[in-house]
Amino acid sequence: MNMTLKAYMVLLATDNNYLTDFVADPEIAAQKAGLSREDRAVLLSGNPRLIYSTLVGSDEWWTGETR
Repeated sequence: MNMTLKAYMVLLATDNNYLTDFVADPEIAAQKAGLSREDRAVLLSGNPRLIYSTLVGSDEWWTGETR
């Protein structure tokens, strides 16, 4: 199964089976989900700025302010 990073993160937040697998072995779980090599690298970096910018498709960092 091939999955986008956004779809995978939704599953991690809503499906305990996906979350349990990810906690046990993040690399294998992300690979099993079919994330691209680039998306796996982003997710496994643990860098919230990089993850956010990848999800929104922008290098702009969210400041928490609403416009």
